[in-house]
Amino acid sequence: MKDKARKLILEWIKKQHSVDTLDVSFINEFEMVTGAAVSIKMYGANHCRYAAKTLNDMYKEGVLGRSCLGITNAPSGFPKWVYSYYMAAPHHWQ
Repeated sequence: MKDKARKLILEWIKKQHSVDTLDVSFINEFEMVTGAAVSIKMYGANHCRYAAKTLNDMYKEGVLGRSCLGITNAPSGFPKWVYSYYMAAPHHWQ
């Protein structure tokens, strides 16, 4: 599952330039490709611990960079910020 998850993340960022765990399309695709468990949420994307962990691991390894994005006017219970991940170095695209 780990290789599938990492491959999906790299392909997603190659197409979309960044990804975050509140992206409904990304989390749905991640769940479908990897079979990872999700917790159903009322707003935004379902929560997927494995997606968040994989993104964080890739950040710690230097494969991905990240920035913090604030979320304004969010409904009650919605996060006030999220990490957005992007490619840290061109040589990781392959």
